[in-house]
Amino acid sequence: MQFRYFQSLVYGLVLTVFCGVLGMACWFDFNEDHRTTTSVTERLPQSVDPSLSEVTVSFKLSDSLPEAIRLRLSSLITSTFPQVTENSCPTTSSRHLHLQFGYVPDGPIQLAEKRALKTNEGFIIKAQKGRLPHCLTLAADGKATELSDFKSSRGASYGAYAVMQDLGFRFLHPLKPQNDSVTLDFSKLEKLSRTEEPRWETRAMHLHTMHPLELTNLVNGWGLRGPQDLRGWEEMLPYWTYFMEWMTAHKQNEVEWMLLWSPNAGTYNQSAERQNRLKRLTTVSKDWGVDVGAVTPVRFVQQNGWTLLRNHESRKGQPNEERQNINEILHNINWLLQAGFTAIGGELGEGEFSSAPAANTIQELNAIADHLAAQNPKVPYRVKVHVSQKQYAKGYQDPMTRKDINFNYLPLYANSNVGVLPHTIQIYSLDDPAPTYENENFMDMFRFIKMAATGAVEGRRREVLFYPETSYWVSYDIDVPLFLPVYAYRRVHDLRLIARDETSGEMKRKNAHIHGQVIFSSGWEWGYWFNDVITAEAAWNPRLNAASSALAFQEIIRDTFRLDEKVDGRSSGLAQLISSISQNQHRLLILGQHSNARQNSIEKRNGMAYMAGVDSFDEIGMWTRENLPSPLKNSVPLTQPNKFRDDWAFQFARPFYLNEAKYNSELKPLLRAMANTFQQDAQRIQAFKEQKIIKGLEFFLQEFTDGAHINSLRAAFVFNIYEARLARSKNKSANEMKPFFNSLDRLLQTGRQITDRRKSLIPMQPAHQKLVTAWEANDSQNPTDYRFGYLWTAYNLFYWQRELNKLRYVEDDKSNFCYMNIIKASDLEGKVNGPTQQAEAFARMAPYFRSCATIPTSEPNLQQGW
Repeated sequence: MQFRYFQSLVYGLVLTVFCGVLGMACWFDFNEDHRTTTSVTERLPQSVDPSLSEVTVSFKLSDSLPEAIRLRLSSLITSTFPQVTENSCPTTSSRHLHLQFGYVPDGPIQLAEKRALKTNEGFIIKAQKGRLPHCLTLAADGKATELSDFKSSRGASYGAYAVMQDLGFRFLHPLKPQNDSVTLDFSKLEKLSRTEEPRWETRAMHLHTMHPLELTNLVNGWGLRGPQDLRGWEEMLPYWTYFMEWMTAHKQNEVEWMLLWSPNAGTYNQSAERQNRLKRLTTVSKDWGVDVGAVTPVRFVQQNGWTLLRNHESRKGQPNEERQNINEILHNINWLLQAGFTAIGGELGEGEFSSAPAANTIQELNAIADHLAAQNPKVPYRVKVHVSQKQYAKGYQDPMTRKDINFNYLPLYANSNVGVLPHTIQIYSLDDPAPTYENENFMDMFRFIKMAATGAVEGRRREVLFYPETSYWVSYDIDVPLFLPVYAYRRVHDLRLIARDETSGEMKRKNAHIHGQVIFSSGWEWGYWFNDVITAEAAWNPRLNAASSALAFQEIIRDTFRLDEKVDGRSSGLAQLISSISQNQHRLLILGQHSNARQNSIEKRNGMAYMAGVDSFDEIGMWTRENLPSPLKNSVPLTQPNKFRDDWAFQFARPFYLNEAKYNSELKPLLRAMANTFQQDAQRIQAFKEQKIIKGLEFFLQEFTDGAHINSLRAAFVFNIYEARLARSKNKSANEMKPFFNSLDRLLQTGRQITDRRKSLIPMQPAHQKLVTAWEANDSQNPTDYRFGYLWTAYNLFYWQRELNKLRYVEDDKSNFCYMNIIKASDLEGKVNGPTQQAEAFARMAPYFRSCATIPTSEPNLQQGW
């Protein structure tokens, strides 16, 4: 979910009127400097293997590692192993392990081996038996650039954390590192020997902080109570170091986030104090060897974006209008550079579905990139390329179709120092059917990737970073909630698709390639950290040697989790199980396939359309498609798959929409297949968890189990909603309808038992959990345009309750798309007296639309509705 709501409300309200339808519990503290001013929180009970007390451990950390990483590794080792000694091979020990990270003269890794590495991010891991038979040395190091310079750059850090994970340390959730699975099996450790190099040079994380996520307040310089709450902000600083450790453990070298400009923050938005706080964050990142980017749109004013150009409306018609605009943009760019950012990202147009003047856009993109090149050539400028459709840049020709180019593709005409981030959304891979954002699939974005990489316009090759999502948020996935490892499965598939084109396709023929990946991340709970960690690892190595994407996916899971094929003689099986669940989700949610049936079209016949939630503005788009003539019917963009709405089904007034025969043949088999399959998946993962095969994964296996059960409940809930609608259409009495409502109430109650348990397990301090779980209050203010944390709808099962309330209470299907509205679109628009505010003012005067223009002023009662 990016920038959809103000468009939906403007178009939806105007069209309908004119058409006559009035998340930290962790087991250690950081050895931090003054930047981290508080301890982390209470610790999790840990269960360190008793056998560790029988082993002595020593370590040598070279100066070629960053100081922050040396301090952290030292803390991890000394807090985990009971017997740490300075002697690298003591005679008094029965078994001894010596860890050697970074360049150490006369170590197991020779200078020639280091020089042979292709990049400064590659690393070597080697085991070597010591001078006494009971001693073993494990070494990790990166590239040596010169005889006089043994700095290994990031490679040594990546190698060190790879060895730590080989020992059993786990860094799976970005805010929850673990040491309770550390074991020392010398028979395995002495066989360690590998060299790793990255497939692509840039491997980045984008935190989409236009959404009220775990780190949204922190990275925007806000405390719990707003921008003036310095103490509250500093209490969150340890989370950033956790995250930087996660980045290093999974070999990610850049992080970026959306910088916000909140109307409630006043002059703080661009103040010296805020710049100071941002610099503290960027400094920590650089201390860990991670580059830091700020995403700041040029003209976007939606969702509180920190827009570079804010005063252009006042300059319209002036002789030097564009020069003044560019001066304002560059002034704001300089402010970001002074805050320590090492990359700048941008957005095109004035909204996801609104273009801007093409010539001005090109001029502004070039000005920013040229300015950055002059200030510091190492600071890149990149702009997102969205999958939205039906916007064209007149006078700029698509090099393949010879027609006016999609406005999103306009950067092909910018200078070659303007990088691009081809963006795909939601669970769909490049070659999956993707009935969302007016697309059938994303193969045209794959075409753009190749055009940008090969320099299809005037030979202008440029930096290309693939930019897929691992979560979307509003009404679609994590906030329903749904457990969707299919995200990670399809991201692995995408990267293999791109890599194969580089090795044997069009990019290979033209000696071209992409430069890496940026993961669009929108929250980590409900197993979405899994999507991030697997997608991150796939950008390092997409496992092209695997025979299929499913097998590559399994291999990445096994390597990331350090899973053995056999544990105590039993098959571990976790990778195969998650892969199987993901393939079931791909088959049902994306392809809409069930039994041996094959649909002629997946439009309204794919599982994701029904498992997702629906809010007021989703329904506006659905309404226009069913009720307005062309070309108006597609004028409101649908940002998730369309579906047969249950409240319009089985109606005499709509005989061809979804009658009983059509439901029985086209939709019911899919709904029943999802309910049965997801129930079986939940039972399988529950059984696996109860076998306790893999030590140290109990917390995460419980999360997977809860997520799988939520999927099962959600599928059953949706199925029952449609069955209840069908029963009501046959004029069933209130007494005859009672079993349907009882069944739905039980499913909702069971779901809430799971969400209540999960809420307390978010790895953040209790006070900070409110930022992601609660409706906005004095002690949980966020800088976004949303009045609630990103998990408020999930933990309250808001979308489920809305569907049930509409079935139980709402009879007038013409007005109910604004029922239980929680989004005030004018907040997201960001323009004073803009078109959305004007539309809302009109709506408030019309009772039919009043609920579209207002939201509750405090946390609402979901059972009662509004």
